[in-house]
Amino acid sequence: MRGEILVRSGLCDNLIMRFAIACLCAAMLAGCHVEADFSDNLKTQTLEAEQYQDEIASIDRLLFRPSPLGDDGVRALGNLIEGLSKRVAAAEKTSKFLKLESLELQLLAKRAGRLSSSDTGAALQDNWMRIRSNLFDDRAWFVRSAADLDYAAHAVPDRSLTLHGRWQVTSMTANGKPREDPEISGSIWTFELPRLIIKDGAGKTTTYSCGVEDGYLALITPAGEEGWIKFDRDAEGLRLAFFDDLKGKPKSFDPQPGPLLVVVRLVELR
Repeated sequence: MRGEILVRSGLCDNLIMRFAIACLCAAMLAGCHVEADFSDNLKTQTLEAEQYQDEIASIDRLLFRPSPLGDDGVRALGNLIEGLSKRVAAAEKTSKFLKLESLELQLLAKRAGRLSSSDTGAALQDNWMRIRSNLFDDRAWFVRSAADLDYAAHAVPDRSLTLHGRWQVTSMTANGKPREDPEISGSIWTFELPRLIIKDGAGKTTTYSCGVEDGYLALITPAGEEGWIKFDRDAEGLRLAFFDDLKGKPKSFDPQPGPLLVVVRLVELR
């Protein structure tokens, strides 16, 4: 009986997905000239897998784990896929192909959220691998079965563990000079990747989609804009560098000619 219900649920999800994609295609067509050929406009686009490595690897580790996900695993899986969906949508806002793939990821995130704590990710593996192959060039570190988990863990260490938890800003500089800011000073940064939750000094809370990429935090703001923060962890805690309003990608923690560079120090809250 349970197997029959799962089959029906899977069929229903597929029908919903196809209907949603058809609606989106129709909406896109409505904005085109009558003589436009939509098939020519819907060009596939391949994203660089390494720029999304942490999200892909984290999703792989959860989906192909042979043991039950548990409540935390179900919640983390849904959040990871949803965060990836937002990053894909923001990669190139004019791309119809990426909008469709983002929609598929959103629906996959909803299916992940409906898993029970006793489930594994087996029911979602095929859809995930199809979407993954549509969006990214194949990589050796992609997981295709539970047998690949050990290799993938070695090839792509979980760098998110460096950041996980709650951190508080203890100092701030702007272009190398000490500064106090009512929003940044004393703010609390909570890393629950792929989410970053910042409670500023005035008590306002903002949630960002957040990925880790080669020493940077890749952020998507609530307004859908992309930003970059350079990070480093040492014996004193966590150090972050970003340009004012998150405009641009800082190359170092040292001031350079150009936009205002903000560097903050944070300590982990226990």
